[in-house]
Amino acid sequence: MPLRGPVPVKLYKKEDSEKISVGPMTIYIFEDGSNTDNRIGCMTLELPPATSGPPMHWHRFHDECFFVTKGTVRFKTPDGDVDAQEGQLMVVPPRAIHTFANPSETEPAEFFMTSTPDCGRGPLHK
Repeated sequence: MPLRGPVPVKLYKKEDSEKISVGPMTIYIFEDGSNTDNRIGCMTLELPPATSGPPMHWHRFHDECFFVTKGTVRFKTPDGDVDAQEGQLMVVPPRAIHTFANPSETEPAEFFMTSTPDCGRGPLHK
């Protein structure tokens, strides 16, 4: 593999990242793939209490990792629900049907998500 040459590193701050509202969810896009040749995308999602994510879906090529940083995030799959707590990581490989929600009626939830390759601004990000 050829050496790319000197490239800069980049520090992202949440307050400087691109902020998108999707219904009640707030998404902070840190890396949109533009600095990594679309090899990885990174974002934080904030879920208010009793908030559901997108409909059940799957990705043909994207691995996704969800690291819960606040509260509880419920991951729904055809095999059942799994509650991930703060400090836990959910890994979703390509073709795994899934969605997520905040099951708490009173507490917000938040997770840091990576997508490889970067999933761009698909339906969730419009």
